[in-house]
Amino acid sequence: MKKRFDVAIVGGGPIGCLLGADLASSGFDVCIFEEHEAIGKPLHCAGIVGEELLRKLGIPEDLILFEHKAAKFSLLEGAEVRIEASKPKAFTLDRAEFDLYLSELARSKGAFILTGKKVRKVEKERHLKVKLWGGEEFSATFCVVASGSFSSLPKDLGFGGFPSYAFAYQAIVESGIEETEIYLSPSLLPGGFGWLSPRGSGEASAGVIVRGRGGEALRYLLKELSERGKIGGVKGRPRGGIIPVAPRRSSAKEGIFLVGGAAGQNKPTTGGGILWGVLCAERLAEILKEALSGNLPPEEACRAYERGWRGTLGEEMRRGIRLRLLFERLREGEVERLLFLLPEIAKRILESPDFSFDRHGCLLFKALRILLHPSSIPLILRKGSLLLSLLLKFQNLGLREAARGIAKMASAPAAMKGRA
Repeated sequence: MKKRFDVAIVGGGPIGCLLGADLASSGFDVCIFEEHEAIGKPLHCAGIVGEELLRKLGIPEDLILFEHKAAKFSLLEGAEVRIEASKPKAFTLDRAEFDLYLSELARSKGAFILTGKKVRKVEKERHLKVKLWGGEEFSATFCVVASGSFSSLPKDLGFGGFPSYAFAYQAIVESGIEETEIYLSPSLLPGGFGWLSPRGSGEASAGVIVRGRGGEALRYLLKELSERGKIGGVKGRPRGGIIPVAPRRSSAKEGIFLVGGAAGQNKPTTGGGILWGVLCAERLAEILKEALSGNLPPEEACRAYERGWRGTLGEEMRRGIRLRLLFERLREGEVERLLFLLPEIAKRILESPDFSFDRHGCLLFKALRILLHPSSIPLILRKGSLLLSLLLKFQNLGLREAARGIAKMASAPAAMKGRA
């Protein structure tokens, strides 16, 4: 077994395997270290993605468990509305099989994948030393941490924590529902929402993403759904942990790079991150190829990666952070009234040719443009007080948070300013 590689990748999930496949196909020696014995297990993610990711990766149809074209939004104890698109806008993947598919792709391109190997630390010597629990050591020119947002390794390596985060927990349950249901409650699900989403074959994923105690919120949701007859038994153990609302302030140093959830490259609104991680991994692959070919010094490679991915996602992240902060300021009554606005706004957004399931910050500004269009005058007259309240909160939020720098969480770190 080789002990020396061009790139060591920590984490055998979708991002790590796609990056490994890209680098290995260009002739570089790559080793992927996966802490679990089997790729894709245990299941940590609902696996709901948009059409953009399907097209980008050419995902086989047999990996799609369910297609979503309609959803219900409701208060846990109150109003409910339903929206429907003319065609599916989101897709639930079989995450275990999807991860396995990408790992086989990486292997077919020449990458090594070692399962049951947990990285303990990475030390800077002449080359990077990748040290595993159990005593094994490997060396690499560069190391990429793609071990997800739950991993403690980035913090152990001195990258610091996430400046803002929520908690997400989910369970696979028995359920015959045919449409996704989203549950809102500022008091019971603070700073987030709950969901029940079909996976087909009598299964669904039930979960929460909240600012408070995620495990407690999930237990409450499961109890409510069971009492309403929407779910049967829970399959396996619920899983979850921290989900970043804003990225780490640094994601590259001394030849070590963070990508995907490890860097906090997640949507601030829902915590989803597969597409965003893929986009960042593509950028990182190009930079590492240049660096390994001797065309880019390691220090400049780190700076180029910071500039590159933050330039790609920065504006969308800032909008998403503002959208989340606006949502967190809504009172119960405002959420209920907002629900009744949703169908009229959603039907215009969903049929827009540039609609993207993965760009929620842009959806906010589409909604604002819709509200400012002359055709929305009847809606404004009917819901004037609510709309005025929301627009004032949004404007006030932007002014105050920009002043404090919170909206700059997704911007380049201070050391990077002026170098773009």
